[in-house]
Amino acid sequence: MKRLVLSIIIIVTIPLLWQTSSLAGVAHELAEEAIDELAEEGVAELVEEELPEAAPMSVVPDPERAEEITFGRVGDPYDCTFIASGGHGYGYIWDHGVLPMGLVMMIDTEEEGVVYIEGVPADAGSHRIKVVASDAADPSLKARFSYTLQIVPHLQ
Repeated sequence: MKRLVLSIIIIVTIPLLWQTSSLAGVAHELAEEAIDELAEEGVAELVEEELPEAAPMSVVPDPERAEEITFGRVGDPYDCTFIASGGHGYGYIWDHGVLPMGLVMMIDTEEEGVVYIEGVPADAGSHRIKVVASDAADPSLKARFSYTLQIVPHLQ
């Protein structure tokens, strides 16, 4: 798979041209001409780049603490780590669905493919949690890990 990378971002607004398919071709030609002119002026450079082969995607809890992720207690700190791997290697986009009150997802900014769910649970109950990672390539690959978090009342 190949893609073209433009070293600058060009935003061309031609609102009426996109309303009909016959005019969309004209807009595409105008955009190509603008890119060619910028390339000739040395402002932009088109580079053909090979995408790496995609490895199967996966999302798993930290193996050292995998058994701990299904249990929490109201008022006590909760944290778990998830690790994504595979895909095209262009970074990951994370989603968590609905988290119990008091918990948030934090993306590790120093280690690629690592995310934390942490906080202090506020309400007891059983919560179905899904952690989804998508690679940033187009088209993207996705992986999901789902589990049930049982949060019990705080002991008096």
